[in-house]
Amino acid sequence: MDSKKIQQLKNETSKSDIKLSELLNRSKILFAKDKEFLKLFDKEIKGYSVDGDIPEYRNIRGELKGWNPYQGWIPCLFTNDPKTQELISNRKVIQSISELEKLLSTQSKELTMEIPAGANNNFSEIFGMDTKFCFFINPISIESVIINVKNRLFDFLIKKDTLPEIAVLESNDNVIFPKELINKLPLDIQSLIDDFHFNYSNDKANPSIFILRRILPLSIIRKYQKDNKENEIKDSNGDHFETRGLLGKIQNNLSNTRIYKDIISHKQLIDGSQHIYTLNIQMPDVKNCAISLRIFLDDIF
Repeated sequence: MDSKKIQQLKNETSKSDIKLSELLNRSKILFAKDKEFLKLFDKEIKGYSVDGDIPEYRNIRGELKGWNPYQGWIPCLFTNDPKTQELISNRKVIQSISELEKLLSTQSKELTMEIPAGANNNFSEIFGMDTKFCFFINPISIESVIINVKNRLFDFLIKKDTLPEIAVLESNDNVIFPKELINKLPLDIQSLIDDFHFNYSNDKANPSIFILRRILPLSIIRKYQKDNKENEIKDSNGDHFETRGLLGKIQNNLSNTRIYKDIISHKQLIDGSQHIYTLNIQMPDVKNCAISLRIFLDDIF
């Protein structure tokens, strides 16, 4: 297996400007005979069958609406039957990742998904009107599916990556996160720390602080997932809290209030990494932020 190609794919998976469908297709070329890859991602590339086994993360919430020639799209409600209402408010997404990306590219505030002809006829009978029905969804629901698959691909690539980069970097004086800490962290955070060490050792301040910005919220999410408490850090739409909200949730689990205060004090600088063209970040700033994050990670893991 070509470790350099895996490393390149892994790095590109962490970027937001490369389509997941492209990454999946390139990965399939590399792992064409890998049974684990095909099991995890082949249907994400091709799409799922209606009667097939569809992963739970592809179950999304939305609203069934019917077309009224005078009022436009109107919600279909079972006011006296909450179980049926719940049933029609959920749908399994079977489209391929490329189709989902195309759907998101419309940049609409509300997306529509077609209802199969058979189901459409059933709804016509139930509601007593011969019309077209559609399932309306928030774009965030589709984005969450794509993010989930992207994280799974990232985890898979980390697992397949055989480059001993962390071990090599340990001999460098620029290493901030020690091996003892790295070994007890989730694999995706290990990989990000690996990338941080590379950029930090080459005096690349902005990329280094950007990676720290990714590690902070991800570490809290992984901690709650590990403890089977992920629902505690999600909002009513099923999305994870923003970084400040995540920090607010984990604050009481820290062994020392100073750990929280140090992270908050450096958060403004870490958040500033998104303004890489206007913010002049220095290497000592990066080091101070990284040390605070190291203490934080050591405390929660």
